[in-house]
Amino acid sequence: MKRWHKIVLTLTLLLGAAAYWLLYDNRPGNGPAEKLDIAELRAVANSMTGTKPQNIAVETVARGALADTMLVAGGGFGKRDQGVHSFRIGSGAGNIVFDTALSAKSNEAMPFYKHDAAVYARAQTALLSASQILVSHEHLDHIGGLLTSPQWPAIAARSRISRAQFDHPEITEPVVWPKGARASYRPMDYDGMKAIAPGVVVIKAASHTPGSQLLFVQLADGREYLFMGDISSMERNWRETRARSRLVGDLLVGENRTSDDRRVTQAVRAGFEHRLVCQHMIHHAPAPRRGLEIQVVARCDRDRRTRAGAWGESAHVAAALLGGCGDSESTTNQ
Repeated sequence: MKRWHKIVLTLTLLLGAAAYWLLYDNRPGNGPAEKLDIAELRAVANSMTGTKPQNIAVETVARGALADTMLVAGGGFGKRDQGVHSFRIGSGAGNIVFDTALSAKSNEAMPFYKHDAAVYARAQTALLSASQILVSHEHLDHIGGLLTSPQWPAIAARSRISRAQFDHPEITEPVVWPKGARASYRPMDYDGMKAIAPGVVVIKAASHTPGSQLLFVQLADGREYLFMGDISSMERNWRETRARSRLVGDLLVGENRTSDDRRVTQAVRAGFEHRLVCQHMIHHAPAPRRGLEIQVVARCDRDRRTRAGAWGESAHVAAALLGGCGDSESTTNQ
């Protein structure tokens, strides 16, 4: 074999190995999967008396598309529509907003998304009437709409940023806290899971970031939803037990950090993110009524989202954002 042939072959093998490692490799780490006791979760959801939420609405503040394999390791290079969402849980005790999206200025740091100013304005208005405002984690496309809101003085007292989220302001960059706000802010402290309203529970899930948390919602009619934030960006992450690509998870987002790195102590490949739902929800406790399932809401998916509407329409989360546990694809009561 000629020398230049060897060079080309070596470079090809190196590039192929790098591509596989960065975009296709999906091996889990050595850490154990976190357990989620569904029976306990439902008990916590029912620990507060009062009217449970009636509906869930969603606003898609920004839209874009990335190759599947970026957010689903080995998922192929077809483009997948994605969205940056803000959810409103219609509660009898006052609406709860979960995730606040990001401003047009903050969106400049994520140029693959096209920002919708009119939708963002509606999402900002919703913050003013919310009884509680929570975020799934510290990244700017989730917490940014809250921290950069010109309404901060009016809404700060109703925001419930967790202790773990509060302790890592560096993760929100380039978004920063309002000047002087951190000195007087009192973050929400809890261990494991905590009911914040009848039928609504937050669940600690440090992985994607130290402050990542899930939100479980049990509606008054018995339907149940588990909001994953960026722990599961796409439905395929949990349904196929595929993590993000290493390019995104390890290099761009910084999920795969050692225990000495204060930003993230549990990496996606240590087991939590892409094992949680499949291993511990498929065999969940019996639902309150026959035929009901917990619906998993992935963060980015927005395919076929024709049923999701603007605030005030009382629209349930669109079918494409949901996926039932086990083998069923149903998103409705039976």
